[in-house]
Amino acid sequence: MIKRVGGGAVLGAAVVVGAWLAWPRSPASGRQAEPIQAPQRGETAKFFGVASCASMACHHFNGAKAEARSEYSTWSAWDKHARAYAVLENDRSRRIVRNLYYSEADPDKVPATARRLCLECHSTYAAKGEAGERFFVGDGVGCESCHGPAEKYLTTHYARGFKEKSNEEKESVYGLRNVWDLSKRTKLCTSCHVGNATKEVNHDLIAAGHPRLNFEMGGYHGIYNKHWNDRNYTTNPAKNQPVDFEARLWLLGQLTAAKASLELLESRAANANKSIDKPWPEFSEYACYACHKNLELLDSREVERQTAKYKTRPVGAPAYGTWYLSLVTPLSKKLGGETASALPGDLAKLRGIMEKPAPNAQAAAREAGAAARRLDQLIARVAKEPALDPKQLRGYIELFAQDGADRAKGMDWDDATQVYLSLAAFQTALSDSGKADPGVKNDLLAIKKRLRSAFPPGVDSPQYFNPVAEPTLASQLDTIRRHLGK
Repeated sequence: MIKRVGGGAVLGAAVVVGAWLAWPRSPASGRQAEPIQAPQRGETAKFFGVASCASMACHHFNGAKAEARSEYSTWSAWDKHARAYAVLENDRSRRIVRNLYYSEADPDKVPATARRLCLECHSTYAAKGEAGERFFVGDGVGCESCHGPAEKYLTTHYARGFKEKSNEEKESVYGLRNVWDLSKRTKLCTSCHVGNATKEVNHDLIAAGHPRLNFEMGGYHGIYNKHWNDRNYTTNPAKNQPVDFEARLWLLGQLTAAKASLELLESRAANANKSIDKPWPEFSEYACYACHKNLELLDSREVERQTAKYKTRPVGAPAYGTWYLSLVTPLSKKLGGETASALPGDLAKLRGIMEKPAPNAQAAAREAGAAARRLDQLIARVAKEPALDPKQLRGYIELFAQDGADRAKGMDWDDATQVYLSLAAFQTALSDSGKADPGVKNDLLAIKKRLRSAFPPGVDSPQYFNPVAEPTLASQLDTIRRHLGK
């Protein structure tokens, strides 16, 4: 599998701490489980904490990584989510709190570990009355953050007859989320890694020292230390990945992240200037290097690059949507259909609004909401489509390589990285089907090296990225097309 430029290159590393090992809670071994009694509908469920999963008889068998019954063992030892709360106690988090809450008399009096803004994504957040007696917020982003509060399914999910229930019943009746559904999995991930109306990383938080959020589902999923086996196609095909999994995950991830970003923009625009912490425009919507760049004389090649960059927008206009929306337009043209065909026009209108010196908040909210609803329809359609065959997978590689080459001169690092991640996902799917061209893999490794070398040592920003330096990015993408026989 091709390793992608993933979250580590953008977000930095988490602090490693020892996992909190809880006392066991499990069914007594050796006795037959009682038949399931369904809970009453309408009841609220409580979070019971990772302690409820940590018995050796259940998910803490401490076997090999990702082995069945060792899900808790894998999570606690390998998964950065287990250390998400601990990050809030490090020096960087303390500095962020002081910078962000500088107007308070003593910002350190309320640390990051006690602020809801931080806990919403750095822990399994349980509001008042939602936590069971063994729930511990210090466990970080635990089992129930993804699988749902455990109160209704904890004592039944191992019982006789539960496995035979449909995923829909498990979720609607017992609260056990169907994370095998890739549409739901991607939506769950974007709720924190992109944000929503109730939790976000805005420009104030970034300026205080928080890394910006550059989430891409396929890339993150590829480097994620999984506590499950998603490579066994034969024993349970309903739960494990199909051959085109990497491509399908990229498609759904790209569309879902774009939808989440548009819904977040809609919320920001609808609440613009309603309070001191709701400024408008929200600068985190824009490419960072629209403002954060060196002011210096340009050489001839840089002039060519800037001319290409401003071909479709006025000089001085901040670039909007270079990460989450970068590939939605070419992708929608490829997918076709009435809904997909209307998306490029929607996004062009939205970009026109957002790239004005003083964007109209009401108009931005309207256009962002309209585009998000179209994406929702498109996600539902893509989720139901049959598996892509090798010819179709090559067609997507051709599309993104051509689109990238056409735009390469004016690209920033965000655009180029999204193109690379798209190509890597479909090349990996081709490799899984046994139909990949090894030359394309080498081409992608060269582009990955280019993207990673853009970061100066110890700096989180791609200061050195230059798409027109030899070999040009366009020529590298053209090489991929030649290896495909185009």
